[in-house]
Amino acid sequence: MHRLIHDLCPPLVGRWYRQQRTGVPGWSGDYSSWSEVESRCAGYDAPEILARIKESQLRVRAGQGAFERDSVVFPEMEYSWPALASLLHVAAVTGGSLRVLDFGGSLGSTYLQHRRWFDGIADVAWGVVEQAHFVHCGREHFQDQRLSFHETLVEGIVAVRPNVVLLSSVLGYLRDPGAILREISESGIGHILIDRTGFTRDDRDRITLQQVPASIYPASYPCRFFSRSWLIGQLAPDYELVATFPALDDAPPFADFLGLFFMRRERERPRDEKPSARMAASRRPPYQDGESESGRLAL
Repeated sequence: MHRLIHDLCPPLVGRWYRQQRTGVPGWSGDYSSWSEVESRCAGYDAPEILARIKESQLRVRAGQGAFERDSVVFPEMEYSWPALASLLHVAAVTGGSLRVLDFGGSLGSTYLQHRRWFDGIADVAWGVVEQAHFVHCGREHFQDQRLSFHETLVEGIVAVRPNVVLLSSVLGYLRDPGAILREISESGIGHILIDRTGFTRDDRDRITLQQVPASIYPASYPCRFFSRSWLIGQLAPDYELVATFPALDDAPPFADFLGLFFMRRERERPRDEKPSARMAASRRPPYQDGESESGRLAL
């Protein structure tokens, strides 16, 4: 029946169906500062969110669903084909090596959703950088020979030796996303894949308050929609934008959710994937005090 609905209904009806199933995420306001939004947020219980995501992933492992995203279990497999193509391109140009540093990657949702497509690649490593309680849970229940969990960007770089950084639905939930982009750029990693990230249609930053549907988990927090020219400009000295694609999420009227794939401008092989001295000194966790975890909203 689900497949029949998918095949017969036009896109607007399909979107309505998804929203009725998972709840409608809401973005409101146009605030002058991150702090202003924080003062208006109801907050959320982070351990409860982790418990919901863990439960959903374990249900998928037990065969009770196809994959998990944002704590929602989906009955049929869906893939982010442009993002997957970008990752497979990395493997192709590096001689069969795909070593991903997934910043804000929950319990490995993106890897677990797409891993069947990595089986033909000789060298695969996927390191998730997350908050400490996610890392502890991930190591206990989901870590394997490919998938690992790390508390800081530096720790992940040293352990994984990545050739691509994945930033999926995370930059908009950081107080200072520019700092993270600078640290990644300084690391010398060859590719950056940004996915499920909001960009305003008038090309200016907009800070909103996001209310998560209770059907996913009870939460509200600041969410930033980016000026596309600003974000590209942050990486332009070291990286070339080679692809832009629509992301899976449904966006508010003033924005679009997009993916962007960057390749390092250096012609020679990128230098060893080791953190710079400045980066090593910072040992910054994925989220600082006052920042929310990555905003994970299912369609």
